Amino acid sequence: NSLQGKILNLLDQDGGLGQFPTQAELAKRLEKSQQLISHHLRTLQKFGLVERRKMGVKNRYKLTREAIFLLETSGDFAHEDAL
Repeated sequence: NSLQGKILNLLDQDGGLGQFPTQAELAKRLEKSQQLISHHLRTLQKFGLVERRKMGVKNRYKLTREAIFLLETSGDFAHEDAL
């Protein structure tokens, strides 16, 4: 499973619960550095799959509508080779 796929799947799970994790929360859950997660989040934002929202003092991340559509039609981001 690609790290970007894992990030997208976590954002999908959390979004379904109305939760939007921070970069630090994603890094902790995936046991990766914040710098690495930041790099992948920026890439996913460039592809239009993830958006950053300022909530209070923290930046939180969520899937875009396009990403949700792709997830529903493909079944699992973790197997996408294009990312």
